[in-house]
Amino acid sequence: MSLFYQNKITNICQNYVYLKITEIKSMDGRKRHHYRIIFSILVPLWLISTCVYSQNVEPIESINGKGDLEKMLYYDSLSSALLMSSPEKSIEFGKQAIILAQELKKENIEAVTHKRIGYANYQLGDYTQCLECYERAIELFKSLNDDFDMAITLNLKGDVHNRLGDFNMSMNCFLQAERICDSLQPTYPDTVSLKRFNAILYTNLGILHHDLDSLEKAFDCFNIALKFASEISDSTRIAASYSNIGMIHKSRSAYDSAFVNYYHSLDISRAIDNRRYETATLNNIANMYEELGKPDSAMHYYMNAKELISQSGDKYGLSLVSRNIGKTLLKKNKAPDAIKYLNEALQISTEIGSVKEMYLNYLELSKAHKQLVNYKEALKFHELYTLNKDSVLGDETRKKVAELEIHYESEKKEKENLALRKDNEINQLKISRKNRAIVTLTAGIVFVLLSFLVMFLLYRGRYLAFRNLVKKNIEIIKVENELESTRKLLEQFKEPESPDTDEQSTELSQSKNLADKLERFMKREKPHFDSSISIDEISTKLSTNRTYLANAIKTEFAHSFNSYINEYRVKEAMRFLISPDYQNYSLEGIGQLVGFNNRMSFISNFKKITGITPGIFRDKNKEFYPNSDDKIVDL
Repeated sequence: MSLFYQNKITNICQNYVYLKITEIKSMDGRKRHHYRIIFSILVPLWLISTCVYSQNVEPIESINGKGDLEKMLYYDSLSSALLMSSPEKSIEFGKQAIILAQELKKENIEAVTHKRIGYANYQLGDYTQCLECYERAIELFKSLNDDFDMAITLNLKGDVHNRLGDFNMSMNCFLQAERICDSLQPTYPDTVSLKRFNAILYTNLGILHHDLDSLEKAFDCFNIALKFASEISDSTRIAASYSNIGMIHKSRSAYDSAFVNYYHSLDISRAIDNRRYETATLNNIANMYEELGKPDSAMHYYMNAKELISQSGDKYGLSLVSRNIGKTLLKKNKAPDAIKYLNEALQISTEIGSVKEMYLNYLELSKAHKQLVNYKEALKFHELYTLNKDSVLGDETRKKVAELEIHYESEKKEKENLALRKDNEINQLKISRKNRAIVTLTAGIVFVLLSFLVMFLLYRGRYLAFRNLVKKNIEIIKVENELESTRKLLEQFKEPESPDTDEQSTELSQSKNLADKLERFMKREKPHFDSSISIDEISTKLSTNRTYLANAIKTEFAHSFNSYINEYRVKEAMRFLISPDYQNYSLEGIGQLVGFNNRMSFISNFKKITGITPGIFRDKNKEFYPNSDDKIVDL
């Protein structure tokens, strides 16, 4: 049986299963029995076709006496047949086919085989060889004017770049593929293949936008992919779309909608025996249970996903699932076990060269070592995380990706505008709009000038406001330092106060003394650097109780304990932010140094106390005071 007929039977089985799976759930007993009989015929037929095809492949020795053309076709068909079951063998036979194709000048066979070998290397996690094969295939398809296959290969290449964390190249490849598809839409005869490719392309575009935190764009892309897949009843792409849409719902905390989409995807994936999307959906479900604070349920799904993905040999997916298992174990305070899985994930991601996976693994390893109080290792991994993250998700990358999208959209709109102008050209010649154009142009120029003036005034006002805020906050720090020095000097000459017999005065004096004692303790011991510090711990160290301490803070500083501690943290953070020694630290790192648990808490408290965010404070400080040595405040 030829591979063509085997694939036809496979497609019939998969699509029939998908079309009927939702209907079977609501059927009565007789109808269910009817469809069980149909399934019992179709599924074995598919399995038999696979076995028969593999048995009917001619042994290699039988082609020794045949010509080069027959050998090339034989090696090519063998490479195609073994692509999914044995990628290594597929590569081996594909290389033989390429050698013969080059000798026979069969560029079409050479191009298709390069693309196939690229995908085989993709399955094996050898992304370097994969990209080389795809680039060669693209060159050949371009010389053959085979736009559709060139678009397919560009999409595959973009997916590899995304896995490697090169989002700029990934977006470039996807947009080139989309541009080709747009040009093919009106005339391409095989509309089913074109729609299937569009479903795959928009799925990949959605994943890229999700990685760039553009959830709205990702959601739109996944819905477009679902639309194309549904039009041709492609159950594989439908399963992928539901899983991805569920991922967006989870990001929006719409957990019920996420579960509906995930389980729909899981049902379809299992019905068509697609292990890849079954594994991805299990991982997504586990991830949601983890976010909902159910680590045991999450671990169950992660382990199932890991078992399936280990069988498939998908190294990228294995790195992702292993890291997720490590994260879950960390939440269960099992750092040693977590480190085992995280090291496995890091080893795999390093092996395949995925910077995107590497920096995420570094982050979790930093957290694991911090949980074990191994701060040296924690800092090492955190620095690696920061370094690699900036290379993947830095401002430069985001800027380039945005520029590519803008350029593509502008080009697309320009073509649309050109078509519209041609349609309206005859009518425009009949109508004279000279006077109206002059008035419109004049009004437009005035409007633009006024807009620029307003924008300039708004920007200048904002600029000055930020400058004043930064300047005042720095001055506050300097004044406080001077007051602290003065206070220490005064304490050396301060005479002991005579006891006050008045009860109220004594109470106020005790409150002030306790507040002074607290201030000295805060400046000397800096307990606010500890993110878990509590009023009970401080009151114990000051030989008082929490009630007296809380009242003293409220009376003398007009603060609650938490706001009092956070004010100290923010002031310390300002010192770090303007210090040249800490310019390489991220905002998250500065926040952790001064005692904040997370980035959001640091930013919100900083803005509440200073009126600006820490990022603006640091940037404007550099902008307004380029000579940092002139405005350093001693730490």
